[in-house]
Amino acid sequence: CFERGKYSQGKRYRSVLKGFFKYCMTFEWIDSNPAELPHPDENKITTIRSSRPKRNQHIEWKDVPQLMDAINDNFGEYNLTDLAVKLHLMMSIRSSVIAGLRFEWYDHEKDYWVIPHDTKGLKKRKGSCNHSDFIIPSTPEINQLIVHIGKVIGRYEGYVFPSRFSKKADHICIDGMNDRLKEVSIGRQSAHGWRDVFVEGTQLGGFKPYIIDRCIGHTSHGHSSWTPYDEGKFINDRRECMEWWTKELVNKGLVIEGKVIEKQRMTMEEIEELVTA
Repeated sequence: CFERGKYSQGKRYRSVLKGFFKYCMTFEWIDSNPAELPHPDENKITTIRSSRPKRNQHIEWKDVPQLMDAINDNFGEYNLTDLAVKLHLMMSIRSSVIAGLRFEWYDHEKDYWVIPHDTKGLKKRKGSCNHSDFIIPSTPEINQLIVHIGKVIGRYEGYVFPSRFSKKADHICIDGMNDRLKEVSIGRQSAHGWRDVFVEGTQLGGFKPYIIDRCIGHTSHGHSSWTPYDEGKFINDRRECMEWWTKELVNKGLVIEGKVIEKQRMTMEEIEELVTA
């Protein structure tokens, strides 16, 4: 193992052999433990960086404009996975909730989304008997994107992001959203890690921590002083936070539909010149 550079694995093997030889010594089968002393290369373990990628990678708030530019340059206007990623960036709830979102969950009168409590992806407090639905205040930017998605799929009922190709799934794949976001960010941003960006951005925006936690679907654990208030929705405060957030994303470059700069179309004369050249 040490010759192949597998230092951590070699250390574990030596530990197992050390215990085996110690067992042999109790029966006096051997006089000494050959695995007692560490290998000289075991110290290299602390200096070699693990190749395992960090989970839930995320960029910093200051790098959001660069990510928005990458999204605008690479995302399609009619690709459902790309549109789901945009909605995920604005709602900042878990990607599994976005993938399974339904038009029927939107309350037109109150202008918010009511996510059923048993929806996959909603974080539930252990031991809680509460089964209340989760509310996501909508914003003009979110509504604009939803209208565009409805035009793309040709209806405003059922799943917002229905599966077009898979016969086994009713809606788009969750992993596809995560892969798409990692692709345009060159591995720097994951879907779940976007919630960290949301927390950093809204904190800098001056919003209180308990409002931020409620926006991303977090509730306090145990019996803290805030636990009795977790069932309160803080709708007005959360709506203010979500409206600030979606406007800020647009200000940093996010294009909800279409492109920022449309490429000028070539005239027939210019095309003919290229063909005959």
